[in-house]
Amino acid sequence: MKRHLASNALLNASYSELGNQFVILTCVFWDGFCSDDDGYQKYWKDHFGFGNTEEQTGVEFSHLRQKFYHPVPYSSINPFDSPNGLFASNHLDIDPLADAFLSSTELSEAVGKLGSSLSKEDTTFLENVFSNYKEPLRELITQSKVFEKAAKDLDAILQNPDVLTISQFIVYFYGIESPSSFHIRHAWSPPINRNGGFPTGHFLILNKNPLIHMNQTDDDLTLHEFTHAVSSQQTDAQKKIFTEVFLKGCPKAKTLKKNEVLEEPLAVALGQMLYLDTYHPIRYQTTKSWYAGKWVGELAKQIYPLVKSYYSNRRKKDSEFIESIAVICKQSLN
Repeated sequence: MKRHLASNALLNASYSELGNQFVILTCVFWDGFCSDDDGYQKYWKDHFGFGNTEEQTGVEFSHLRQKFYHPVPYSSINPFDSPNGLFASNHLDIDPLADAFLSSTELSEAVGKLGSSLSKEDTTFLENVFSNYKEPLRELITQSKVFEKAAKDLDAILQNPDVLTISQFIVYFYGIESPSSFHIRHAWSPPINRNGGFPTGHFLILNKNPLIHMNQTDDDLTLHEFTHAVSSQQTDAQKKIFTEVFLKGCPKAKTLKKNEVLEEPLAVALGQMLYLDTYHPIRYQTTKSWYAGKWVGELAKQIYPLVKSYYSNRRKKDSEFIESIAVICKQSLN
């Protein structure tokens, strides 16, 4: 593997106050970004109230979000029949509304980027939502001021040649010839005992509570989410072939949640642990839990030596790799 494998798999981080507000509102009023377990609506209810007005806002906000949100469909009976198989769905063009807000600094700028796809009624609704909830948002945005420095610090890490080497290998490993650039955005989350992230469009969202999560590192989590983003860019044909190879070797994997079979363990082993083991060995050695879910964490640990071997030998993911993981999966489920 040469220093530059394909086009540069660029990762950068910066803070967007408008983007933060948009993520907060979306997570409070729509469950497409965040689940109930994330506690957004409960926090809002406990601190700011959640009455009939908020219920109606939620209905209208959900309608607007769904109008612009176009995830890849799959069979509700058997999610393994999805075009993405066991891998992440391609999310680059599924949410233009989020892309517009996450890439803008002012509401008017975001509205302008959406152009004629946003009706006058939609524009008025968005203006009213941001206006009606400016006081609660101001409180949470004030808490979020620490994200400005956090984003600058993270961006400095992401531009480090060590991180670039890992991110380029991830692109190479998945066989992506023309990878997209991804932009990291910090977003406020309630004070629950975990933080997380998710990719949407060309953005990777890091959900953190600014009062309790700021002692937690962002670099390994960013590479975890970046791995999902790169995985999603595989062709449907590539995803289909590797899914068939894996399920042939470990048919019982269908009893698991689809994303936990291969996608999450690879993001942990390839995105997080390879980076920590290579450049931050003390953090790697002191990481007690690799993942909140037992299956994902244990499988990630078992496949890590294979992942490390492919990195050392600069090999792309191939059928041999998938077959080897399927053997480990089968042994674990028997």
